Amino acid sequence: MDMPATPTPPPFLLRVLGLAPAGLRHGLRLALAAWLAFALATALGLPNAFWAAMPIWVVAQASRGLLIERGIWRVAGTLLGAAVGFALLRLLPDPVTSVLALALWVGLCGWGMHRVRGVLSYGVMLAGMTASVVMLPALIVPEHATALALSRVACTLIGVLMVTLVTGLFTPPAPRQDYEAQWAGLAHEVTAQAGQPHDPVRENERLAQLVRLEGQLPLMTAGTLSAHRSRPAIEALLRASVAVLAEWRRLGRRSADDAGRPDRDPVRARLATELERLAAASRALAAARSDAEATTGHLQAQGALPGLAAYHDRTRARYAGLLTGGATLVAALLGLLWPGPEGELMALGVCIFSMVLGSLPMPRAVAPKLLTGVAVGVALATAYRLLVQPYADSGLLPLLLTLVPFLIAGGLARASLRPGIALPALDANMCFMLASQAGMPVAGTAAILHGSLALMLAAALTAMVAWVLPEHPRRHAREAMAALNTGIGRLWASRPPPAGSDDWTAYGARHTLRLAAYWSHVDAGGSSSPQTPGGPLAWFNLGLAVQDLQHLAASEATSSPLARAAAQAALARIQAAVGQPAAATAAASHLRGLAEDLPQDESAARLLLQDGARILHEIAATGAPASSPPGTRP
Repeated sequence: MDMPATPTPPPFLLRVLGLAPAGLRHGLRLALAAWLAFALATALGLPNAFWAAMPIWVVAQASRGLLIERGIWRVAGTLLGAAVGFALLRLLPDPVTSVLALALWVGLCGWGMHRVRGVLSYGVMLAGMTASVVMLPALIVPEHATALALSRVACTLIGVLMVTLVTGLFTPPAPRQDYEAQWAGLAHEVTAQAGQPHDPVRENERLAQLVRLEGQLPLMTAGTLSAHRSRPAIEALLRASVAVLAEWRRLGRRSADDAGRPDRDPVRARLATELERLAAASRALAAARSDAEATTGHLQAQGALPGLAAYHDRTRARYAGLLTGGATLVAALLGLLWPGPEGELMALGVCIFSMVLGSLPMPRAVAPKLLTGVAVGVALATAYRLLVQPYADSGLLPLLLTLVPFLIAGGLARASLRPGIALPALDANMCFMLASQAGMPVAGTAAILHGSLALMLAAALTAMVAWVLPEHPRRHAREAMAALNTGIGRLWASRPPPAGSDDWTAYGARHTLRLAAYWSHVDAGGSSSPQTPGGPLAWFNLGLAVQDLQHLAASEATSSPLARAAAQAALARIQAAVGQPAAATAAASHLRGLAEDLPQDESAARLLLQDGARILHEIAATGAPASSPPGTRP
């Protein structure tokens, strides 16, 4: 069925609104979905029908797969959170004990948002939010609390269904072909670079591309089985690309007369292996575009597609858990002291806003935008309740018509291409529906103003806490270095590692990408320049150097006693220098001395010692205050 053409405003108006023609149509569809969800919930007689329009703004996405997957996880998270909320109310009749249990659950969900992968974190967030939606009204305004909570859960399901039906057919699939083409191009560039002289600028460009493409991975593989099938190949590309860049860097740092013997040089041998794996991962990605799951699985079984180690952001998890759990505890206790709709709205707002900020990588940067959006939404809702709602209580149709201009404005703002408009518009739309109390009986001016101020207070308190709590990119960079140092320290736990072991490569590549994402924040003094010796790959290469020296020290059949002794001495100095940049310089000098003391015919051992010295010098050159957590180094 053909849809009627949407009238296109003049180009000047589109520029003012920050809208493309496609964005205009998308904004109108969002408004229609919100309007229909509210209309259906109202027609069914559900209390607080305005809750049905709220999921529209957060479930709607730029790609169909992400829309479907977020809708699924929103439903799952809503049902789980509701079950937990009702169970806690039944098992813990004492209000204070219930508040403590709710804060613990919300904090656990805040922590869990950063312990799971991809869109699943959205479901975890909703599990925390929904438990608050169920419990806070029952604790603060107990009249009809159960019926109200059930109605809000039903409204959420209506909103998810409506946004999926109205926008799903028109939402394009994720641009996977373009995304996978970027991977293919990157693999070709990395392969080509491996045969050229080392260039630190190009190395940093490739690392930046890897970080950017890895960040898009959850979005591009959401919603369809075929998209998920390509994930192992992409992770194998990530891992192999980091390994190739690291070996390229290591070979490029050698002097012209350090050619060595290729058959005895583990660096060149490993580079050749990683290039083969990079080619295998590229073939697997191409095969995953068709129905070739068996091909991808066969390559994985053969070890041709080793991927990355699992990664959980423990720092963000702790931050989010403390923020969400602590904010919910304080707000709920205040709500018990401030019984009534205003106290409920304040406590519920704190919980929701803290979950939203806690789910973000940089909550401090987003907090002002959230506060702006809440202020706009609350202001519009206050105007609606004071000036419009009193004249819309004569039936369903007048009520629905009064919301049309607000929803259209909200939909267009959400679809704007300007981040300064689109991001605050999300919170503005949500808070407009929450504060407007559309469909509820007309309230007095004092009650309206108190409710609006309660919601603004919730946003201000949450934003202030997010702003005060430490959240610095440099801290993430230091912790990535500490994770790499910890992984290097663990290499001494079983000496030597199995020949061909990929444990360090999988672990090191994962945390090298994390370090590369924050590398510009390593040193405010400028040591993060691409031209400086240190770089994100230095720690990864140090782990490889340790493994090479361990194999040299244990290879009685192929290494002389002199070479094995030098390798053991080098390992002892490296172990003492791990996580201590100041000691790295002295360790580098010691390794150079060990290499110079070996006879010329020990070329392979000399190469490995000189490699280790250069890598330690690179780490020392960063001047970064990275250290392993206490007790992690063997």
